Amino acid sequence: MSNSIADIAVGTEYNGIVRNIVHFGVFVQIVPGKDGLIHISAITRDKQNNLADLLPIGSDLKVVVTSNDVKTGRIGLVAPSLEQ
Repeated sequence: MSNSIADIAVGTEYNGIVRNIVHFGVFVQIVPGKDGLIHISAITRDKQNNLADLLPIGSDLKVVVTSNDVKTGRIGLVAPSLEQ
C-alpha cells in the first residue's frame, strides 16, 4: 500500500490505530505516516464523554474515509462503532 495521500480513497475502510484524543475529535493513523480525524460531531453524544476509556492511545479502530483533501493533507474519518 502506498503512503501517498492521493491513494487514500473516500469510502475505503481501514483498520487504524488511535494516536491522539483531543477536544474536537480523535486522530487515527490509517497508514504509516498518515493520520485522519474523526470529528467529535461524528461521535454519538453518549460516547463523547468517555472517549479516553473507549479508545486508549494505541488501540485498533475500524474507520472509513469520508473526505480526503490532497491540497491540505486533511483526511476525514468516521468510525461505525462510535456512531451507534
